[in-house]
Amino acid sequence: MGRPYHTTFVWGGEAGAMVQVSRQHWAVQVATLYAQKGFRVDDEHEYDPNVGGVYMRTRETYRLNYVTLPLQLAYTLHADGQGFQGFLGGYVGFLLNGQLTYDDIYRRPSYEPVYYKGKADIKPGQELEMKGDVISKGTDAGVQAGIGYRYQQLLTQISYSHGLVNLGTKYPNQPSNLYTPEYSNRVIQVSFTYLFAPLSGRPK
Repeated sequence: MGRPYHTTFVWGGEAGAMVQVSRQHWAVQVATLYAQKGFRVDDEHEYDPNVGGVYMRTRETYRLNYVTLPLQLAYTLHADGQGFQGFLGGYVGFLLNGQLTYDDIYRRPSYEPVYYKGKADIKPGQELEMKGDVISKGTDAGVQAGIGYRYQQLLTQISYSHGLVNLGTKYPNQPSNLYTPEYSNRVIQVSFTYLFAPLSGRPK
């Protein structure tokens, strides 16, 4: 297992449609969303610096575009569905595409540093390829929870999604001493929803 890298979040957008079926305090919420996810790597490391080892600087931004299908159970303080609510559920996501932007440096003792800078497409798949594209697993899944507030037909929610799938891929017949990235999605979401025609809990 390789060492962990220092990562930070990236901003993204989300859009789609949600259906809510409610009964008194409880509601089931199902959505279909186009979601932008990703992360940024900003890391420096020198292997065995006491003897002038290999130096690596990694600055990479991964942007991943998904269709996600969240399903969650919400509980509202008021029986008419208005006011504060808490919710818990899970999601399944399917990778459409993405892009990697990189600006890396690799330096060995007694050699000039090598600079790598550019962009590469990210595609769904199960195994890495020897050509330029980056391959990320096509199916993601995880759990999510959050709180929200509904006023008449307007619903605002903030949630945290925790991916349970390692989205990193490996080369075919990869040797045990070759490490490839392991990563999963961690997302904080803020959403605004207009409920056109709730099946129940319509405000009077």
